[in-house]
Amino acid sequence: LGKITDSSLRFEKSLDPVGVRRAILRAAQMIIDFCPGAKVVGPLQDVGFERPEPITVQTSTKFLTRRLGAKISAKKLRDSLTRLGFEVDGEGAGDWQVRVPSWRATKDISIQEDLVEEVGRIHGYDNIAPFAPVWPVATPSGNPRRLTERSAKEYLTQHAGLHEVFTYSMVGEVHCRRFGLDPNAHLKLLNPVSEELDRMRREIVPIHLEKAKENQRYFKEFGFFELGRVFRKSPDRIRERELPDERNRLAGLVCVEEKIVDNFYRVRSFVLGLLSRLRVADVEIVPPDDSVALPSWVHPAVAGVVVASGKPYGLMARVHPSIARELKMKGDVVTFDIAFDDLLDSLLDDPTRRAEVDYQPPLRYPTVPFDVAVVAEARVPVRDIRRVIEDVAGEALLDARVLSVYDEVGEGKKSVAFHLVFGSGERTLSGEEVSALQTRVVGALEQQGYRLR
Repeated sequence: LGKITDSSLRFEKSLDPVGVRRAILRAAQMIIDFCPGAKVVGPLQDVGFERPEPITVQTSTKFLTRRLGAKISAKKLRDSLTRLGFEVDGEGAGDWQVRVPSWRATKDISIQEDLVEEVGRIHGYDNIAPFAPVWPVATPSGNPRRLTERSAKEYLTQHAGLHEVFTYSMVGEVHCRRFGLDPNAHLKLLNPVSEELDRMRREIVPIHLEKAKENQRYFKEFGFFELGRVFRKSPDRIRERELPDERNRLAGLVCVEEKIVDNFYRVRSFVLGLLSRLRVADVEIVPPDDSVALPSWVHPAVAGVVVASGKPYGLMARVHPSIARELKMKGDVVTFDIAFDDLLDSLLDDPTRRAEVDYQPPLRYPTVPFDVAVVAEARVPVRDIRRVIEDVAGEALLDARVLSVYDEVGEGKKSVAFHLVFGSGERTLSGEEVSALQTRVVGALEQQGYRLR
């Protein structure tokens, strides 16, 4: 009937239906006892009720004592059950057929493990001596997905110095419009906890930016990351009943008090170091082109696309000035966002996308360092300059690292300094060979239009 009645309150608790007969007979007896003039003028009416078949549980004394881990005699086991209303059929310490009383047969006692609990509480759990479980110990099978997740978190916390955070997976319409997101493209909850959290998130970085604004009230510089899910569904099927696509993304940011170009390269080193730890092959960070649709919070002039084996898997960028003004953020904020599940799937499906671990013994012969700095156009990727050096130096170039990048060397120009290391694993390079290498590197850079600084 859709109403809560006195009867429904009792029967929803799975009370004993057989007990109704005992209850009404007891009520009649009490009425006669307290009202001597009362009489029972008609028979008991029991309409539409069929007494349920009693539940019988098969068990044994061996099973009960083994599960309890205590030596209890068969007589004490039988007494414990019979005192609770159970009927035990069986002789001695063998197999038993235990009939469950009606008041314990409604969703209470149905399997022999339930009988173990009954005997245990009567015997007393404090009287059972604790001991190590008897169970075979075997090495569990590896979970590469979980191991990769832990490795990523370990690197970002211990080596990048970031804090792990956990944010709500729900957002609101105001949040969506603030970051240029379509609220109707987000899955809407039927029973939201509040109007401000009535949709499932499609992005993590916008939530991090709001949390960064709150943290700036207490800290000038900090950084954090989150490995969490986003919930996406095709906008034209947002009302369909099929489940959304839930994918893990690895996102984070770094807030610094002073806005300098090194902040971007600091986050870049975090991302490259993380992918190196995960053994992702052929990784590079390239400037976004017209084919990449940048989110509204990304600074178009200070951004990089994370590419592995020619496929984009993420984005890192300085926060857009308009978003920074909207949130009234201070200093410099650089974010990163990686499609972690997509990257992990590619590594697990195609092992060739994992970088090989190649052991290199320590060099037996001395190396020669060489620092060189060039001036280039501000929009020229550093990797293009590095490739010029690598092509001309060949196998003699053991290492080429970027020392610094300065943009205060003229309008539309930047200075890039490299630290190069020349050497050989077979012999010591002569002075003439080193001079020739240095000359070739400088000549190749100047020929490509990168003048020395």
